[in-house]
Amino acid sequence: MRYSLPAARGASVLGAERTNKVLRNTYLLLAITMLPTVVGAFVGALFPIYAYLGWMGLLVFFAVLLGGQAMVVKNRHSAAGVGWLLAFTFAMGYFVGPMVGYALGSYANGAQLVGVAIGGTAAIFFVLAGYATVTTRDFSSPTIGRMLIIGMWMFFVLGALNFLFVQMPAVALAISSLFIVIASGLIVFTINRVVRGGEENYILATMTIYIMLLNIFQGLLHLLMAFAGSRE
Repeated sequence: MRYSLPAARGASVLGAERTNKVLRNTYLLLAITMLPTVVGAFVGALFPIYAYLGWMGLLVFFAVLLGGQAMVVKNRHSAAGVGWLLAFTFAMGYFVGPMVGYALGSYANGAQLVGVAIGGTAAIFFVLAGYATVTTRDFSSPTIGRMLIIGMWMFFVLGALNFLFVQMPAVALAISSLFIVIASGLIVFTINRVVRGGEENYILATMTIYIMLLNIFQGLLHLLMAFAGSRE
């Protein structure tokens, strides 16, 4: 005689197993993306062509950012999506490379600043991931997600305008700080959405978390450089 779980309980167990699988795959793929990111950052630090292009460099950055995300989304249900994601993370690493190279070359304690930024980003992620996984509060509302994404793009635009026209250090620091807050919110939103079964595609979840972690790293490194005051 074949035993089967009651329908409601069986669906609940299967749903939990599926959610755990998505979460595991997300964290595994997120770890894998660090390799092309490091390689890209190394190339970007050695050949920081993008950093000298001014407004054209920003156009290239946004084209790669939007185009890369579009290709990942288009191929999210196949292995090609993983390939596009890894290529995208290499490109994002390259764009971060000039900032890392500047920190290493312009500050006596540059390696320490970069290390602290990496450690701080990792610590923030572990805290946020743990909270988003165990909290009973629902942060997966589409309204919350839309508000955070709109806020992120607003500060992207403000940061670009400040970089091109205003170039006020205080504004740049404020934007970096707000980037960290909004990026942290989007990480909680994404992981909580996976935990609650609202996001079943680990490739998309990984891409969102990755972009936010990169923003947190850049924001932390910018703040650390601003207050380091120890140039060579």
